[in-house]
Amino acid sequence: YGDHRDLHSFPYTTLFRSFESCLRRWRWDSSDLKTPVRWPIRSEREVQDILWLMLRGVLHDLEDEDTLPKFGHSTYRADLGIPSLGLLIEVKFARTATDFKTIEKQVLEDVEPYRRSPERYREILVFIYDDSCSVQEHETTRRALRSVPGIADVLIVSRPSHLPTAADRRE
Repeated sequence: YGDHRDLHSFPYTTLFRSFESCLRRWRWDSSDLKTPVRWPIRSEREVQDILWLMLRGVLHDLEDEDTLPKFGHSTYRADLGIPSLGLLIEVKFARTATDFKTIEKQVLEDVEPYRRSPERYREILVFIYDDSCSVQEHETTRRALRSVPGIADVLIVSRPSHLPTAADRRE
């Protein structure tokens, strides 16, 4: 897949849409075990790590935290980039239903600086991990962000039911 030059011929949606089903094997053992294995997903960085593991085997030019040219006084760093596809991947983590509004604003703020490097990246994929399982918010956010020029797609996945909620993880 590393030789693909056309985003629309690359099956990235198949890879990303399998994220939820792949988490079926994500470990959160019962406390009944002598040494339970538990892989918490608590932050955006951990979601980036999972995506890296999913994509790196098929995308040899996958860039982690790719620093983009300065825009005014600010420096921007894309979460993941795939230069051969001209695709930036912006990862977000929603802890509550109200985070979706904040995420929309953050993405809008980042889009213009990201698009200032069209020779390297032409489109943006927004990947949102919904730890709150607020599925009622997904379509509103997806529709709003997909209307923004430069955003190729918006994929939103929810925390699997076998992983505990944030409140349960604190106990």
